[in-house]
Amino acid sequence: MHAITDFEKAITLDPDFVRAIRNRGYAYQDSDKADLTLADFNRVIKLKPDDAAAYNGRGNAFDTKGDYDRAIVDFDQAIKLDPNYGAAFYDRAVAYADKGNYDQAITDYSRAIELMPDYAPGYNQRGLAYSEKKHCRRAIDDFDNAIKRRPGYPGAFVNRGTAYRRLGQYSRAIEDYNQAIKLRPNDSSVYDIRCWTRALPGTALDIALADCNEALRLKPKNGSALESRCLVRVKMGEPMNAIEDFSAALKIDAKLSYALYLRGIAKRRAGAVKGGDVDITAAEAIDGDVVKTFAGYGVHR
Repeated sequence: MHAITDFEKAITLDPDFVRAIRNRGYAYQDSDKADLTLADFNRVIKLKPDDAAAYNGRGNAFDTKGDYDRAIVDFDQAIKLDPNYGAAFYDRAVAYADKGNYDQAITDYSRAIELMPDYAPGYNQRGLAYSEKKHCRRAIDDFDNAIKRRPGYPGAFVNRGTAYRRLGQYSRAIEDYNQAIKLRPNDSSVYDIRCWTRALPGTALDIALADCNEALRLKPKNGSALESRCLVRVKMGEPMNAIEDFSAALKIDAKLSYALYLRGIAKRRAGAVKGGDVDITAAEAIDGDVVKTFAGYGVHR
């Protein structure tokens, strides 16, 4: 806020002070004020139409608002004005990934990495794009590179752990989640994902349950953690406790397909077959692969 006040004073003295307007736009962006950010970058572009940074900043504001196509148009213009603008390639890649166009995102992340070879988020984000395409080994290579450049990068450890989990390397995944928790000990989501990962092979369910409980202590309305604890309780043979968690999770988000499916399984195991089948059908309507997914986890109707 102090920075914004200072920029406003400078702009009051000189209404056409481009650098101050641009920097106030960045400050608004950091404060999650997308509309004010847009207004400032629009003003800069009007005053200085060849300002690549202003187009890039406006693109980020559009991306924040979920207007990915308009964001990409601005990133295109920033790159046209400055073909070696690494941040614009990175930001355009983020917008393409947000749209689900992972191939184009990977292309842009790769160019950003060429221009900014020590920028750890470039590797991390490209790794996520590879993960979305189920290229887990290539993703792991990128997460390795991100961690090499930023050893205290909790997100990269979480993402690498998830890639190992998808390969069925649960112990290796747990190692990465452990490291992420050391770096970010109050993050409910990391305990949640470690709980889920421990629950999948079903060999350390008591420890998995402790992780889910800690996730919920840190964030009581964490629907994902309730969903994970559901899986633990189904595997522990506690269908009634599982049903209670499923219902709580679904109050937070009624479209949690995993929670619906697992509640259906728990109801069937508790003797309420018809009610269980209703939940399973509802889960399949949200996610057509949910039965196949849980069959891979050893959970069957």
